[in-house]
Amino acid sequence: MAFSPSRSPKNHKEGIALITTVLLLAIALGLALGIASIAARQIRIAADIAESAAAVVAADAGAEAALWNFWRGGAGTPPSCSGPPVCPYGTLGNGATYSVSYNFTASPRWIRSVGEFRDVRRAFELTNF
Repeated sequence: MAFSPSRSPKNHKEGIALITTVLLLAIALGLALGIASIAARQIRIAADIAESAAAVVAADAGAEAALWNFWRGGAGTPPSCSGPPVCPYGTLGNGATYSVSYNFTASPRWIRSVGEFRDVRRAFELTNF
């Protein structure tokens, strides 16, 4: 019986070690990619929440401005508006905008304020004030 170096126990163990190492590296890579995917998703969600919050603040600012103008100017057109039913009030310092539509003579009176920041829109409606 001839001795074959390719079938020696040492070479066989080295082959198993290589396969085991490659398998463990593949598992580690899969875990790393999974964690990176979760982290990227969480970052996107946090950014969406921040944009949504900015839009809500803008909508609130528009509603507050319309209420302030209503109480200051009576039941007619607010002084800083060009006229009903739509009154774009302006832009906040962060670039968010708001616009307000209202009817101060209806029963009940109402104000609708829409805030926008980037691609996010949030709105409030106030009645019976």
